[in-house]
Amino acid sequence: MHDAERGSLSEHAKVSCSNVGKPAGRVRLRVSPSNQAENWTYKLETHSQAVHHLLYLLDREHCLEGVQAVGHRFVHDGGLFDGPVHIGPEQRSKLEGVANLAPLHMPASLVALEAANIRLRQIPHYAVFDTHFHKGMPRVAQNTGLPAAFLSPQVRRFGFHGLSCEYSVHWLRSNFADRFPSRLIVIHLGSGASATAVLDGDSVETTMGFTPISGIPMATRSGDIDFGAALHLADQAGMTVAELQSMLSERSGLCGLSGSSGDMADLLVQAPDDPVAQSAIEYFCYRAALKIAGLTASMRGLDAIVFTGGIGEGSATIRQSICRQLDHLGVELSDTAHEPLISSTNSRIGVYVVRCDENSIIARHVMKSQAEFANPA
Repeated sequence: MHDAERGSLSEHAKVSCSNVGKPAGRVRLRVSPSNQAENWTYKLETHSQAVHHLLYLLDREHCLEGVQAVGHRFVHDGGLFDGPVHIGPEQRSKLEGVANLAPLHMPASLVALEAANIRLRQIPHYAVFDTHFHKGMPRVAQNTGLPAAFLSPQVRRFGFHGLSCEYSVHWLRSNFADRFPSRLIVIHLGSGASATAVLDGDSVETTMGFTPISGIPMATRSGDIDFGAALHLADQAGMTVAELQSMLSERSGLCGLSGSSGDMADLLVQAPDDPVAQSAIEYFCYRAALKIAGLTASMRGLDAIVFTGGIGEGSATIRQSICRQLDHLGVELSDTAHEPLISSTNSRIGVYVVRCDENSIIARHVMKSQAEFANPA
């Protein structure tokens, strides 16, 4: 939750929940100015229940008083919107129509929108999209190898993690303005994973495409696979399209490779005594390094890499494993440097760790959209 004061932003409160639908759902609340965190463990059965509980906590702390707008992160815009949009019945219907393009995210976002609307019905709600940062990619980067008859603004490579990328660019410009990298790769590693080539602040290529399944392997998502393999499995196992989508989205990636967990923290603990977990980690790092190296072609070189997201920020082991495979590009990490700049003085490529703050980017877009909605041209 952010306060806007004379065009600037400050975080007033932060409340989050994780493990929705699991026995030990975690809820965390932090309110300014004390910034002391409270933590609870609940069994939150549904996303609707979780959002209602989060709103209850914010209301308890009097944080909902004076709220003027609500921003919602939506992973996919389906090519239907040019940017952040005020959500009315028509916009909601369009979002429901493309929910199947990101089944791990969009249905939950729609449920959260409905729950928030019940409590904050008189306040405007805005959708802010993870795809928006990539809207300006060159046509060649948006294209696919499908027959031209099937291509359209709704069938192309979209790219995701745009809010994370946008924040990393904003952060670098704010903190390293004198050496802002012209050719930058932002690699977001969390339960989802992607890498994006950013040339002079603009996205020019990214590893995710039409949906958030493609690219680097993720917690439960496969990343890139030969589609022929998927067709073979569907044929041999008699899988329906829905079953195939479920396998690629919910049972693949680190979870499928390890057979035990999609959580990198768990796998790093298991790896010394579990060669299968170690193999899953190696595959993840190899594919990430391969994608970073490939993205350099879209910019004819590389000046800096940003690691962000839960794994990118939190695991030095993973960062080191990826960067060792990029030494041919001149990437070298320091053994003594502290974040945010972790590359050595001899490294030809700057390597940064940036704490992801998508919420502040959503708040900035909502501020701008609110002003435009209130004062249309």
